Amino acid sequence: MALFAYGVFKARSCALGSVADELPIEGNRQSRIRRLKRFLKNLGFIPKQVYLTLLGPFLGRWSVDQEMVLMLDRTEVCGFNILFAAVAFRGRAIPLAWDILAHQGACCFDEQKQLLDVLGPILPEQAKIVLMADSEFRGQALFTYAVSHGWDYALGHKGDTYLFCADFPEGRRLDSLPVSAGHPVYVNGVSLTRVHQFGPVNVIAYWDDENTCTRYRITNRTATGHTLRWMRQHQG
Repeated sequence: MALFAYGVFKARSCALGSVADELPIEGNRQSRIRRLKRFLKNLGFIPKQVYLTLLGPFLGRWSVDQEMVLMLDRTEVCGFNILFAAVAFRGRAIPLAWDILAHQGACCFDEQKQLLDVLGPILPEQAKIVLMADSEFRGQALFTYAVSHGWDYALGHKGDTYLFCADFPEGRRLDSLPVSAGHPVYVNGVSLTRVHQFGPVNVIAYWDDENTCTRYRITNRTATGHTLRWMRQHQG
């Protein structure tokens, strides 16, 4: 495994031929490739178990009360639909766990919960966990999951969601908030959706210059400019 990791690092690629070219061992290229294939086919090597073991020292050094931003996302790579959780660390996202979904398109809460439950035993107890995700993960069940675990959260939402508060007892769509470039909108202490009336939560609506669209974030942190800067720092 150490040789394989070394080869991947040196080659900056997972292609076995490229990895084999970087291995500091004897033998021709084809024999090195065969050695890598035998290693990867070894049923005694379970990547997730090994990876979680390697993560232990990294996570264990997390300082008391240090914030840990946990990012939930989904991506498609070479036809595989991958749901993953990662931790933000020094400008990078360090993967913690992942699942290859048996379908294409968006994931459901059961799949999200299964992945997050895997992280329970390895997340440092001393860290302050913050869950971040885009609007694909906007379900009320995920908000409830974060709250039940004592996590902070900043989760994306869609503009056609209704918010309810004393000023809008009949409800108001998020996309009706008067957002413009350089002029975000902050709304605190509201409930969300006609069906669930979930809350209280706080809403930040802002213009995304890069994607030329309005973004909506739901958070338990006070909706302010400071919270918006903090969210944008980690949204990638």
